[in-house]
Amino acid sequence: MNMLRQRFHTKKTNSNRNRKRYKNKVRRDMTKENKDLLMKLLQQHKALGISDQIDFDKSYLYSIITHSTAIEGSTVTEVEAQLLFDEGITSSKRTMLEQQMNLDLKVAYDYGREWIRRHEPITTDWQLLGAL
Repeated sequence: MNMLRQRFHTKKTNSNRNRKRYKNKVRRDMTKENKDLLMKLLQQHKALGISDQIDFDKSYLYSIITHSTAIEGSTVTEVEAQLLFDEGITSSKRTMLEQQMNLDLKVAYDYGREWIRRHEPITTDWQLLGAL
């Protein structure tokens, strides 16, 4: 039993040593020249507007919807969901029930996001309206 503990402890210690060596190597390699190069590349990336070309909020929402409905049994892929939401193109490989499940959840998320943007207070009137 002690032999197993000793082997495990040795492996763990070696692993920690390797991590420390790697961290020290990274610190040494990040010279002023490398930092300047990195900053120059980041400025070029920002100037090209690459991050503005992708709507990350929309793709994140589509991913959440696809994975949430997958839990409920939907087999609609993220690409199919994007086509459904953006272009209104349905997949012949999926049932209408699955596609409707994705559309319904998107409507619910859109409603919730819009409601949050308006910052409406929660009142008894709002709760009665929701019950209708």
